[in-house]
Amino acid sequence: MIDWSIITSIFAFGFSSASIFLSIRDYLFRKKVYLLRPHSDRLSEIYAKWILSNDFYGRILDTTFNDLDHKIEGLEKDLSDLKQEPKPIGLPIYAIKHLETGYLDLYERILKFRSDVNSHNKEVLKYILSLCKRLQSELKLPDWHGKNLAYYSRIIVFVSKKILFNEPGGDPYVAKKEDMYFVKWDGADLVRSDSEAVCEKGLELIRKLIENEQNKIKEIRNNAEKLRNEGQQLREEARMKLIEYIRLGALVKGECDVCQEM
Repeated sequence: MIDWSIITSIFAFGFSSASIFLSIRDYLFRKKVYLLRPHSDRLSEIYAKWILSNDFYGRILDTTFNDLDHKIEGLEKDLSDLKQEPKPIGLPIYAIKHLETGYLDLYERILKFRSDVNSHNKEVLKYILSLCKRLQSELKLPDWHGKNLAYYSRIIVFVSKKILFNEPGGDPYVAKKEDMYFVKWDGADLVRSDSEAVCEKGLELIRKLIENEQNKIKEIRNNAEKLRNEGQQLREEARMKLIEYIRLGALVKGECDVCQEM
């Protein structure tokens, strides 16, 4: 004969144990949320500053940048600084650990994108330098100093803007002031020499650049725009996952040494 009292006791014990287990699990979860909430909020603030800063992936060059208008040796230093892989991400170790363990796909895409930007910028600088040195070998004028000189990188910037935006307005021309001749464009000096023939040669070289370098300059600009669009999309995805979701109440994914101690 079945002893229902025993069966009832067993079921009651089972339900009681399950209830205790669920209560403990709920307690541990609430404790984790309580402990991780300020940690998540702090990380979100750190990520926000990083994502909105230039350190997220840095600037993406093309041949129209005015700050490339400087000496050849300055361009060579810029290129030398880019020879290594992109500088490490400027985040605390524990913030990087959360990216590695909680957002690996996003983190790896950010690293790859930063490397792609670095490679693109190298190619831009190499191209500008090659044009500057080609011009210098033709004109045989010092770069940026001396009585007779040429602003080689400025020529590349102006030529690029003319090709891409039809700016500056008008065309370059040779002018004379006292005993010096100048190649001028939109009020800026590009070449200065006491020889009219040298300035005329400089003017002809500029015209050839406009004619012959259109495809390459447009290609560089298109590649830069593609990277900028990709970077903006990546920035927006990072902003949503690492800032907005956490501000709305989600806990940061992954873990770090700080989390393991909680």
